[in-house]
Amino acid sequence: HQVNRDVKDLDNTSKSLSKTQIDLEERLKKVTSIWFLSDVKRNGVVHLLQNKEPGCFIVRQSSKPNAMALSVCLPFTKGPHVEHYLIEDNGDGRLHLEGSENYFTCVIDLIVHYCHRCDELPVQLLLPLVLMKANALELTWYSHFGEKFWHHLSQHQMQTRDTTQSTFANPLFDL
Repeated sequence: HQVNRDVKDLDNTSKSLSKTQIDLEERLKKVTSIWFLSDVKRNGVVHLLQNKEPGCFIVRQSSKPNAMALSVCLPFTKGPHVEHYLIEDNGDGRLHLEGSENYFTCVIDLIVHYCHRCDELPVQLLLPLVLMKANALELTWYSHFGEKFWHHLSQHQMQTRDTTQSTFANPLFDL
């Protein structure tokens, strides 16, 4: 019986490690299809981020030529529910938020930076909790949803509010 318990403990430890050993940059790369939605317009992004955790974000193509927009869900105490920040290319391939002196070689580096510190933003960026808790296989699976992930996340949040139990029959979030 001790061997079975040891195997179970080892299995639980490896599952836990597989989740924690994925750094933020790697997580962002695995789920780029969820947070980088170049074809979604401003109003669509506002709809997708509606009622999400403060700090959740989507990067999209800006209506301004050669620029992108970072749309961020804010707490109600910090202004409009979703605020938009221009990501500009300074001409040599380096990116920065409009008015910022922080320059980055790629969008992922910019996102990682603002996940660790606010600087010009009113909140730190963050991935939805389900993505932060996911292991590599789960992240790959979630990435196939792309934009639809945000709709499933909304359904998940509504179910969580409507039930006192932490478990429910939603295959997207009950892996």
